[in-house]
Amino acid sequence: MKIDFAKFAVPQSGAVVVGVWEDRVLTAAARRLDKETGGAISRAVAAAPRFHGKKNELLPLIGPPN
Repeated sequence: MKIDFAKFAVPQSGAVVVGVWEDRVLTAAARRLDKETGGAISRAVAAAPRFHGKKNELLPLIGPPN
């Protein structure tokens, strides 16, 4: 596996991992990606009642179109 750190840009393919703090608080990177995707991350977090952002919790999302 190769992990790269680069300047922020919404990728056209691949995977993006962003953090969410406990109690569903988006990290700075997650907030920026949420803004760039028209609120897709915050809507997904709000629609997942079992996800709280605790250690070892994951919420996989399929990227929105465009």
